[in-house]
Amino acid sequence: MQIAKITYYKGKGIFEGCVKLKVVDIGNFSVVPDSTFKDCKALEEVKQPVGNIYNEAFFGCISLKRIILSQNCQHIGMSAFENCCNLEVLKKTETEQHNLGEILDRYEYLGKMRECRRREIAKGKMQTASYLLEVCRVTLFRYDTILKTKRETYSFVYQVEIHPKAFKGCSKLKNFCGDEVFVTGEETFANCSSLYAVFLSLTVSNHIYSDISLELLQTFENCEALYYCDISTHKNLIYDSDRVPIYFTTASRCECIGYRPKKEPMEFTSNTGIIKQITLKQTFKNCHQVVFINLSLGRVEGIIIHNETFSKCKNLVYINTRRKPINRIEDNAFFNCNSLKLFWDVSGTEFSKHALLGSNLKTLYGSRILISQ
Repeated sequence: MQIAKITYYKGKGIFEGCVKLKVVDIGNFSVVPDSTFKDCKALEEVKQPVGNIYNEAFFGCISLKRIILSQNCQHIGMSAFENCCNLEVLKKTETEQHNLGEILDRYEYLGKMRECRRREIAKGKMQTASYLLEVCRVTLFRYDTILKTKRETYSFVYQVEIHPKAFKGCSKLKNFCGDEVFVTGEETFANCSSLYAVFLSLTVSNHIYSDISLELLQTFENCEALYYCDISTHKNLIYDSDRVPIYFTTASRCECIGYRPKKEPMEFTSNTGIIKQITLKQTFKNCHQVVFINLSLGRVEGIIIHNETFSKCKNLVYINTRRKPINRIEDNAFFNCNSLKLFWDVSGTEFSKHALLGSNLKTLYGSRILISQ
């Protein structure tokens, strides 16, 4: 079979295991159900934009190189593209590509502003406040990374929920930008061995009705080419003060609390749920080439660096947290990270017994400062 034409289908696994299927003309196909094209190893092209993509929809499509998402796509399910080892680019339609251009243009503009002076500050040739030094480093490193990459190599998603293992084993993905995305679960980009630069702007989608603790577990594990990673909280993500509590009694007489928003409803981001805490656990384990990680998580109440979060990141130099307090650091968090240059205020941070084992870090002044040796 060479080409399949589809107009409407609700079932699961309709083409699972069709190893000779090469091209699909989906037509108006707003949903790709579970396992629809699973193990279609010869599938090279999906001609039309696709809608919500559910669990294992393209699992094991080892010949698939690119795919276009429709504007209505807000869901990429568990293992949706797992082991699509030739997938190079994932994009939304032209409107969203314009959004990607605006994001990268803004980063370039910020990098060019007073560039010479900022480079002098970043190199330590000009004395300045430590906070300004951190801002200069982030701005310039992000700018230099964008200049090194080609825009056509960026995969870009906007207002999408990305579920566990969605891109695990996509070894040809090079650069990824997710704007206003909800990332949940483990191994989202694990084993993406060509991934070089990542920009993720996190939020909570309208499908989430309560506060959550987000765990980024093994998210980038074994991304051996990763050089720069920028994870931030999106500007639309609300604070606790942006909502009003509502107390109610259920039919079983349980007292519960809900929330109503103070602001107008947003298209994708929730006005009632917030990210209470983010836990990083083995998130960057074995990312041997990563040099700079920017964690701009201002709209989160708590951050936990769990065990082996940065383990074996032997070339990692900077981790910028925008001076956001870290609640706890667990065992082997920085194991074999011997190139780090840190100066963190950790006066309110709880350390496990072996938190700094195998690293070049130490605490000073009664564990109030974490610094490189």
